[in-house]
Amino acid sequence: MRSLFQGLQRSLPKPCLFGLYGALGGLLGALLMGELLWFLLSPAIASGGPPLQLAVSENVSVYQGGKNRCMVTLGRTGFEGEVKVQLVSPPSGIEAVSITIPKNKMEGQLEIGVGPDVELGTNTLKVRATSEGNPDATAEATIQLKVLKVEPALRIAASPAIVVAQGGKANRFTVRLARDRFDGPVKVRVRAGLPANVTIPEITIPQPELSAEMEVQAGAGAEIKDSRIDLIATGPDEKLLRDEASIKLSVKPRSGTPQVDVLFVLDVTGSMSKQIKGVRDGFLNLVKEMEDKKFDSRIGLIAYRDHKSEKEEPELPKFDGSLFTRDYAAFRREVNKLRATGGGDEPESTLDAVTLAARQDFRPKANKVMILITDATPHIPDRDTRTIKEAVDVLQDKKIDQLHTVVKMDHQNLFYAALQKGAKEGGKWFDIDKTVGADGGKRFSDELLPELSKAISEAVIKAAPPEDLSGSSIPDAPRTKSAASLPESQAPPGIKAVGSTQRYAAGSAGRLIAAWAIWTAVIAAAICLFLIAGQYFYLRQVLVPPVQAVKGLAGGVLAGLLGGAIAQVLFQVTGNLFNLTPGGAGDKIVEAFFRILGWTVLGSLAGLGLAFFVPNLRAAKGLLGGAIGGAIGAVGFIAVNEAMHFTVENLLGAGLVNFVARMLGAVLLGACIGLMVAIAERAFRTAWLEVRYGREVRTVNLGPEPVSIGSNAQDCTIYARNAPPVAFRYWARNGKISREDATTGHVAEVKPGEEHPVGVLVVAVCAAGAADAVPANVRPQGAAPAAVPPPPANQAVRLSPSIGRPGGPPPARPAGPTPIAGAPPAASVPPRPQPIVPAPQPTAAAPRPAPVQPAPAAPAGGQAAPAANNCPRCGFKAPPGPVGKRYCMVCDKSF
Repeated sequence: MRSLFQGLQRSLPKPCLFGLYGALGGLLGALLMGELLWFLLSPAIASGGPPLQLAVSENVSVYQGGKNRCMVTLGRTGFEGEVKVQLVSPPSGIEAVSITIPKNKMEGQLEIGVGPDVELGTNTLKVRATSEGNPDATAEATIQLKVLKVEPALRIAASPAIVVAQGGKANRFTVRLARDRFDGPVKVRVRAGLPANVTIPEITIPQPELSAEMEVQAGAGAEIKDSRIDLIATGPDEKLLRDEASIKLSVKPRSGTPQVDVLFVLDVTGSMSKQIKGVRDGFLNLVKEMEDKKFDSRIGLIAYRDHKSEKEEPELPKFDGSLFTRDYAAFRREVNKLRATGGGDEPESTLDAVTLAARQDFRPKANKVMILITDATPHIPDRDTRTIKEAVDVLQDKKIDQLHTVVKMDHQNLFYAALQKGAKEGGKWFDIDKTVGADGGKRFSDELLPELSKAISEAVIKAAPPEDLSGSSIPDAPRTKSAASLPESQAPPGIKAVGSTQRYAAGSAGRLIAAWAIWTAVIAAAICLFLIAGQYFYLRQVLVPPVQAVKGLAGGVLAGLLGGAIAQVLFQVTGNLFNLTPGGAGDKIVEAFFRILGWTVLGSLAGLGLAFFVPNLRAAKGLLGGAIGGAIGAVGFIAVNEAMHFTVENLLGAGLVNFVARMLGAVLLGACIGLMVAIAERAFRTAWLEVRYGREVRTVNLGPEPVSIGSNAQDCTIYARNAPPVAFRYWARNGKISREDATTGHVAEVKPGEEHPVGVLVVAVCAAGAADAVPANVRPQGAAPAAVPPPPANQAVRLSPSIGRPGGPPPARPAGPTPIAGAPPAASVPPRPQPIVPAPQPTAAAPRPAPVQPAPAAPAGGQAAPAANNCPRCGFKAPPGPVGKRYCMVCDKSF
């Protein structure tokens, strides 16, 4: 794990690195403790009025000794259980069998029976709806029941219109009867209006049947026109028991044969080999069904996988330049070329494939049919299609008529049922698991495809559905109040939280403020701790000093408590001020504004708390960075809630959706606070130190607070091995940068560009707008004599990893000052100073070492003479000693 973070430190810029630390802190804070405390401390969810409401038919008529049905409509609020509906203490002779409406259903039919001796007139009946699992779910309504006298009668109703093709296949329509107080068969025939060359055979409906189908067929010579046909129904006594009905008959020409374009959208990833074989072997079954119905049909295919490489882009076989064909042999050859490969992770690019299919060259007048076959879930978002709603919009825009799915049951419920709403006629679902097994391909071709082709054909040629007998004089189930006429479920009175879209019980404002303040305290404390740990790790200190860790946690808790409480109070006050209610677009905008404002207050206070732990980060800059982070975190929270509201909220529930949104909000809050604090630290700095660990560079701001360097990680900002416990302190005050030698107490002013070796580190002083160089003859005041001999007058020496490579003396620099990228010409740039190695000072822990002897002078020619005590890597002059026992304090190695 440590090597991973070290790799990230080397590869990521400081703002990104601290954004990652903050995100990790926010995630773990929310996941390990924040959400648990929120669950335990948050108040109860507000209820919105009665959980159950009931509406029934206001007036129902029933003949003596007869029955009729009454429609029952429910209204539910936070309640999904089974509901029992029954009459309450009805008068003698009137009864109804209670019904149970299943959970999640809203309607049912209550059948009411009247005895033959019940008096004529109107009776008031009370209907009650109850639930055994919820005693509070009870509702009542009343029915005005009118009892009528009945005499033997016969009534008939038929489908209002029927279409038949000239010289085509016969069509069917339904007739229905109402029998009153008589038994026996009923004959139905055409009385008048039948056109020439059109036949409708007579039928007999036996006792006790109440409906039957009549067949109509138009010969090749039938006239193309619309006709009104009269039907007559007669009972055993034709003079007493008879009734008539009429239908509209339309004879259409054969040229009006329906056009159907069928497009397979087939997943061809590694697990779909049996389904590919099933399409190859069974598509002719689908074609045959449509040919039997005299359809003008074409067929096409889009094979898709995932968008991981060019090899996984969709395949669109073309036939004479078109995606659709009637050449079924050619289609079979193209399917035979498909191979089930690729995929990897389960989600596939299904949404992109569906929208791509919808945009193909269907015929304008054709019935556009798509068949989606996959065993995987869709990518959400996909590469080109971000949401299911976006795919639905494309299907509707391209006027796709049918979208049938051959998928897993749980995938259908979660994703594809919503996708099918984009097709005008919807579509049917078929279980792809039925195709799995040793004979999966055969089961797919022999069982599933014929069933699918039948569904397509029925959707294309279905006749208008027959109406009921509501137009006859026989009383039937009267119309009831629609669900829309029920009292609207009012928004429950209560309070919303900054981090939740649910409403909480009225009177729990104090508890809600405390719960949210504690949640934010945990998140802020975790973010502070991780950013402080990141700061120490960034400066090569492995562990956070316990004192600083406690301070960071305490500061984060305090900032979180204060920020969370203020944010929630502000949100509650503005909610009451603007009367925030769900539903209206204006309300949502106002609510979103104040939610973002609340998160911004929280983030700003957390950033302010961090300013006390990031060296020389001004409080105003920390507050600004935290405010921006809080605002972005709020936007993420709102975005997740809105996205999941339109996709899976009904499945997961608002509580789980809010949990996911809060988790993302905590991650974004931490990431943005870390990112913005690091950016603010860099953007507004005037002086800083560059600390080099070999080829790695770390930056630390300079300001009024001293930045200490040494080997005591507890007391120093920057950790340096092989240095005194506290070697040096740097600060910037009144436009000057100063350095204190902690071992001697000597303070000296330093200039931008100076470099100072400290243990295994090299510390360079930098300032905004200053050139990264100082004259070669400038030595920091109070610094110890150089540990290496001064270079010739025409050379500048700067300590870097490239000086003194193993196996030879330090390479000579060319004459003149060292060039600097982006600097003015060399003549105007003063040379860099030579590296200064401070002489070790006596401490209580170790005796003062012997002075380092200067290295021999360089021979003519400008190159340093090799010396036995010079480090072969960097050229550092070490104290004399045997081979393998000499020590280079710059490289931290023996030689």
